[in-house]
Amino acid sequence: MPAVISSLSKNQENNLLSLFSLVRLHLLYKASIHGFTAAAFHSRCDKQGPTITVAYNAAGFVFGAYTSKDYTQSGEAVNDGEAFLYSIGAERKKTLRVGGISGQHAFTDGGHGPHFGALVFLHNDQPAVYSNPGTCFNFQAAEMHGDDLALTEFEVYRVEGTSCPGKECLKSFDPVLPEADMQLGNSVVLCVLATDDEEDVALQIHFTLLQSFCCDSSINILRVSGVQRLRQLLDGVDANQNQEEIGDLHCMLVTVGLL
Repeated sequence: MPAVISSLSKNQENNLLSLFSLVRLHLLYKASIHGFTAAAFHSRCDKQGPTITVAYNAAGFVFGAYTSKDYTQSGEAVNDGEAFLYSIGAERKKTLRVGGISGQHAFTDGGHGPHFGALVFLHNDQPAVYSNPGTCFNFQAAEMHGDDLALTEFEVYRVEGTSCPGKECLKSFDPVLPEADMQLGNSVVLCVLATDDEEDVALQIHFTLLQSFCCDSSINILRVSGVQRLRQLLDGVDANQNQEEIGDLHCMLVTVGLL
């Protein structure tokens, strides 16, 4: 059998990883090698833990669905508050992420292909996706897949690691947070990160360390679409703040005063 190699470009992989905090992707299934059938999918993807599907079409879209739950062919509707759909468009800079509709299940765990209501992959054991926005998830078809429902490839990856990196994940990094920063954990309630500069390796390492600190200190993390969005949030907070300095920020820690 030919070597099973991911079809993701480096940029597409980075965009996919940006949907999580710190994970690894392990390729389980590739339809062009293993077959565009539900049976082939389940033989390699059942009981694998968190997974993400990756569908490709000729329009240049890479799109799919993430679930933190196992596929088991139980025949039941599965609730998963962490599930989402996503799309990486050839002409779109930002990755589209779509959360589930409140009160609806995430996917149907049957013997068919991955069935997320609004998107059903390997539909009728064909290299195709059935699109039905408004069921479980809602989106504009043109934004999700460009109205091209024929698949040129379909892959499933196991999502390994954790969305909240701990100390064990960071042993390879020499930098540590200063003691003064660690003491902030007593009053910090929210960390806001601007995530628009994914090619800056040093900045990503800093973010990784900061996220570990926040997780260890039970501090919530909020991601915003970029530096400009973070600047908008900061505008008006301090009229005397140097605006050029604000525009340079990639992170903001929100604290509460101690009585």
